[in-house]
Amino acid sequence: MVGPASTRERDEGRVTIARSPLALALALIGCTALLTVGDQFHVQYGVISYPYGGPVFGQAWWVAPGFAVATVGFVGLAWPFAPFVVKPTRKTIAADAAWFFASYAASGILGHRVVGLTSLLFGLWMYRVARRSDRRAVIWFSVMLAVVGTLGEIALHATGVTSYARKDIVLVPAWLPVLYMQGAPLALSITRWIRGEMPSDRRVDDDD
Repeated sequence: MVGPASTRERDEGRVTIARSPLALALALIGCTALLTVGDQFHVQYGVISYPYGGPVFGQAWWVAPGFAVATVGFVGLAWPFAPFVVKPTRKTIAADAAWFFASYAASGILGHRVVGLTSLLFGLWMYRVARRSDRRAVIWFSVMLAVVGTLGEIALHATGVTSYARKDIVLVPAWLPVLYMQGAPLALSITRWIRGEMPSDRRVDDDD
């Protein structure tokens, strides 16, 4: 006989997508636009360049499609962490997006001030995480995203299709891992939103 516990275990392991294809497409477009505009701050302030030309305000043609692919990858990385993250609201998703965009813009405007920018981004990240009840999952995912994202960018820059002005860590600036950490809460919120209602939510309701 199958009891409630075993049913919940199956639910936890089930891959579920609670959003419609249209909602997912709009979310992907929004994330791609946010990243592409953020990259414009890097281009316009001389933080990054595209040696083979940039037809779109200095950006190469593949930047936006590349960010779309990266967004899907970020969701994939965040997927196992979603059950341990508090279910977001539209307000919290918007706040996470605003924090990340502001951080991205700052990394363009202040990108040449490595020590100050790195300290600022890391301090703000600690402030944000300290206020969360799900901070353990956020910390682990932030560190993982920082490592994976930085290594991915090093590999990309090694091809010569793009180049940072500063190369503090192999081919990327020292503040880059912390910028990825600033984006981690947004990636988690979007992934949690995609998965929708989860058994962990029902257990909280049951406890209440």
